[in-house]
Amino acid sequence: MIIKRSFAELSSVLAVLLLGLVGCGSGGDNSNIEETFSQTPTVEPIASVVKTAVPLGYAASVAMAEVNGIDIANASSSNTCSTYPCLATIVLTVTPETFPVAVEGVQDNGEIIIVGLWNSANDAILTVIFRDLSAGNGFLSIQKISTIPVNRQLGKLRVVYASVDIDIDVDSDNTIELSEEEIQQEYERLSQSIPEEPEIGVDMDAWMIEVDQQQTADSLADDKYRILGGGQYFDIAAGSISTLQLGVAELLFSADCSLNPTSGLAVLQEVEVGSGERATWPKIGQALIEFHPECDGKAKVLLGTGSFFLISGDLIDLGF
Repeated sequence: MIIKRSFAELSSVLAVLLLGLVGCGSGGDNSNIEETFSQTPTVEPIASVVKTAVPLGYAASVAMAEVNGIDIANASSSNTCSTYPCLATIVLTVTPETFPVAVEGVQDNGEIIIVGLWNSANDAILTVIFRDLSAGNGFLSIQKISTIPVNRQLGKLRVVYASVDIDIDVDSDNTIELSEEEIQQEYERLSQSIPEEPEIGVDMDAWMIEVDQQQTADSLADDKYRILGGGQYFDIAAGSISTLQLGVAELLFSADCSLNPTSGLAVLQEVEVGSGERATWPKIGQALIEFHPECDGKAKVLLGTGSFFLISGDLIDLGF
């Protein structure tokens, strides 16, 4: 079960806990208070979102270019569409240096297989399969993302996906067979309202990627990625169980910096309960995180509540 808390609710919890700790007697152990309220949020979901969205946006850019007759050096297409609807398969050969951000699991050369159904030169439904590599990270390693809608307008691509589209394993079905009604439902996802406030995004299960091709559809090195949306995560690690909710807004990423997003906000809510030696200090809190243009792999906690109260204003390592 995912537990949700607003800023106000967590602030109330914080006040009660502080009063309880401080009221345990004069000369109370201040180190216990500091340890309780200066914990660091689990930031792996942020890296996982970027390391999913950027490869997915990259694959969509390659597929749209190839099908429209623009040759990409490390890609090959089964078809160049001249009439629609049109089916095509694109095979993209990648190396660890291919992506604007490092993707865990790349070993020498890997492949991204993109199976697409194009309704027009600018509209497609894609299934993206990662072979000999995976998107995401160790927190959530992704092998396949199925039937996601893509639209191209004015030099920008828009891609939308949700957790239901993600497979952690690759099955043998690499085809797209959708009814007309299902196709329409997929395209309707492109017009869904995704809030630009990260605290609202934590209640969602939808991610939108916008790829700005910088008017150079044949060159992917200068593409810029804008990510917003939200999702929920459940993590079982050695000695702990945690639920996390993440919302991001205006998260910007480009090849100029592969260590961290260079702009945007995120809200991360976390509830973690440990066992054994970790049972003493549960983690319950919310952090408002700001990304900055310095390419140092870090971000600033603008405001922490609950377990993150005392790290407000600190820089934290994003683990990229």
